[in-house]
Amino acid sequence: MRKTIIALHGIGLHHSYLYFVKNFFEEHGFAVLTPDLPGFGKTTSHNRGDIDSFHTYTKEIAQLSKEVRTKNPKEEIIIWGENMGGTIALMYGIEYPKCPQCIIAVNPILSTQLGFSQLKQWQLHLASQFSHDKRIEFPFLLQDLTDDEKVSTTIASDELVCQSITTRFWLALSQACLFLYTDAHRLTTPFLIQYSKNSNLILEKPIEHFYTKASATPKLKESMEGPVLLSLSRKREELFKKALSFIELVSAPSNDKP
Repeated sequence: MRKTIIALHGIGLHHSYLYFVKNFFEEHGFAVLTPDLPGFGKTTSHNRGDIDSFHTYTKEIAQLSKEVRTKNPKEEIIIWGENMGGTIALMYGIEYPKCPQCIIAVNPILSTQLGFSQLKQWQLHLASQFSHDKRIEFPFLLQDLTDDEKVSTTIASDELVCQSITTRFWLALSQACLFLYTDAHRLTTPFLIQYSKNSNLILEKPIEHFYTKASATPKLKESMEGPVLLSLSRKREELFKKALSFIELVSAPSNDKP
């Protein structure tokens, strides 16, 4: 049975930065869909990095999944998410437990720290209550999150990439992180979390909390060496092969599983 991967891009980026994922898994027989998430890429031209709720994202994925299943009711759907996309993928698994066969979350954002100081985070939360359209510059450049110089150059010159978000988006992200912290126990869909070690953007403590509380079987987390944008790293093949092994494990007949 053919499988479809719905791949979700990271914060500030758009679907084009999933081309390594798309190429690898299509070569292994998967269909791969890479939508631009609302507020990013070509979904808007004037106010990128703006959304009022991450539930908007999960509804979009639910609609896309429905379209896939309309063509083939037995199609197995895998949700792949990177960075912000990983956050959305885990949320989707909680909200739509009967849809995905499994979830691959690469460096999911489970904390709004993102390199900001505690004082700055407090200021941002306060601003999000009164000035929703104010823009927040990231304390890092997206092109610095990959070790692939060609990719870094592309990001730096890409007019569709945004290096900032609105305070409304910040509030929505905060609410999404809180949702995953409190509702992790509701996730029954098998999942794999792959994350970069020793990163001040991806914190291990919230990942460990989510992993421990989630009730999914099987579940797996892997720490890996490399930059935050792992699929845009020179080490991407290692990442993809481990994810493929997990998908095969989940797909195996129950009597073949450990």
